[in-house]
Amino acid sequence: MKIRLRSSQQMTLTLTCFTTHSRTPVTRAPHQNQDASSIKSTMASTHNVQKLQKVGRLALSKKFIQNKQVSSVYKAANLYDVPESTLRDRIKGSIPIAQSNAKKRKLQPSEEQALVQWILDLDRRGFPPQIIDARRMADTLLAARG
Repeated sequence: MKIRLRSSQQMTLTLTCFTTHSRTPVTRAPHQNQDASSIKSTMASTHNVQKLQKVGRLALSKKFIQNKQVSSVYKAANLYDVPESTLRDRIKGSIPIAQSNAKKRKLQPSEEQALVQWILDLDRRGFPPQIIDARRMADTLLAARG
């Protein structure tokens, strides 16, 4: 049995299923050299770009209102395609969730990325990543920062 799936990126995967006694291999067309991590990375970067655009639109609409270039929050929200309630909250001085959550994290994003790369490198070399090793590496990164 063959199943063809299409993602939003127009990439076609062909799954070949066998009996329950054998493994289920995943085959790709020869012109498709992307692996799952690169697909996730592309999707994540697209999401991050959209998020940054929304943050920028919120900042611009807030500035327009503060400079009295737009008469109402409703008009500014429609003009910049941002949620009116979020814009009202930002004008009142609320902190974006991403900024408030960043204070709760022990590792900085660059340290987190280094830890992920280290774990993936272990896995590529055939060593199973263990939780205690990841914790020790995170502690090492924290100690190096000070």
